[in-house]
Amino acid sequence: SGSDLTPGTIMVQLLNDTGQLIESADVMYDIFYLNNEERGNTLNFEFSTDGVNFTAVSLLDFTTPEASDNLGWQSVNRMVTLTDLGLAPGQFLTLNFLTDDALGGGSRDEFGVDNIMVTVTDVVVPEPGTATLLGLAAAGVLGWRRRRRA
Repeated sequence: SGSDLTPGTIMVQLLNDTGQLIESADVMYDIFYLNNEERGNTLNFEFSTDGVNFTAVSLLDFTTPEASDNLGWQSVNRMVTLTDLGLAPGQFLTLNFLTDDALGGGSRDEFGVDNIMVTVTDVVVPEPGTATLLGLAAAGVLGWRRRRRA
C-alpha cells in the first residue's frame, strides 16, 4: 500500500557456484534506521533454498521504537548461522528482508540494509574412497556377470 515498501520485501539471491553441496553458511548484515517518526516499523529476515518455501529467523527480527528520537541514523548488527541447507551446485539461496508497520500511526521510519556478508561454513565434499568403492563394486558386478555367461 503506497510507495513506502509497507508491507514490502527486499530480496537478495545468491547462486551456489562452488561446485559442492553447501550445508551451512553465516549471514551477517547491518540495519541502518532513522527513528524520526511516531510509528514503529519492522524489518524481519527469512531465507529459502527453493525460492518458494521460506524459513523465518525470528532471532533477527527488528522493530524501531514507536516514539521518535533525535539521534539521527543508527545501526544494529545481525548475524546467524543457517544450517541443514542442502544447497546444491547451481541452486539459489534467497534472503528476504520483510518490512511492515508495527506500532503507532503516521509517517514511517526509514531503513537501510548494508554490509550483507554470506560465508559458507560447511560443504559436503565426496570422499575419494566412496567413489573408488562404487567403481570397484560396479566392476565386480560386471566381472561376475561375464564369468557367469561363459
